[in-house]
Amino acid sequence: MARPLGSVRLALKLAAAEQPGTIRDLAARAQVGYAQAHFTVKNMAQKGELVVVGRRDVPWRPAPVQVYAPASWPCAERPARSPRPDAELQNTLLAVWR
Repeated sequence: MARPLGSVRLALKLAAAEQPGTIRDLAARAQVGYAQAHFTVKNMAQKGELVVVGRRDVPWRPAPVQVYAPASWPCAERPARSPRPDAELQNTLLAVWR
């Protein structure tokens, strides 16, 4: 039997399910420390629980930071290709946004 999720991991998972965000956003929403959130989010991403869905410019860093969402989040999955032109445009925009 698997061990239950820790309180930090559970809080970060719920925060990411509420809305995707950077590690700092998820830490603030989950009300956990940044250092613990940084370690846990990286671990969750490595395990496949969270995925990077894009990058965002932030004022505190010169380079864009990664935005995380749960693996089950709709934008985390690549949409199926469709012969419809509007679906092709949507797929292209989603690929560029990532």
